[in-house]
Amino acid sequence: KKPGLDELLAWLDEQHIPMAVASSSRMDVILRNLDNWGMRSYFSVLASGQQVTRSKPDPEIFLLAAEKLGVAPGHALVLEDSYNGVRAGAAGGFVTVMVPDLLPADDEMRRLYTAECASLHEVRRMLEEGRL
Repeated sequence: KKPGLDELLAWLDEQHIPMAVASSSRMDVILRNLDNWGMRSYFSVLASGQQVTRSKPDPEIFLLAAEKLGVAPGHALVLEDSYNGVRAGAAGGFVTVMVPDLLPADDEMRRLYTAECASLHEVRRMLEEGRL
């Protein structure tokens, strides 16, 4: 679990912003992780790799999650730490924010993403300031 995730989720929940998990993992793994972290209640939509035929960098899983949330991709924020996730968010027309983890952003990522944030704390600050 990333530092700042609890605070970001609580803030988004306070703002009544619906949230989804869109993960290539199996649904049982997603549920186990969310339950272990005490975070399942934040997410109204869960999309797993079992529900799509194409994986990231194809945007299918993000498009499925947005459809289930009832929101257009251009009004949905994708938070990603992987290159293929950023590629998928950009390909789907999402507001795509990279929070690098193992791999730093490269020139390709900088061309694709909407913004890069060093941490989830920075994501929250940018949202609060209306910059995302």
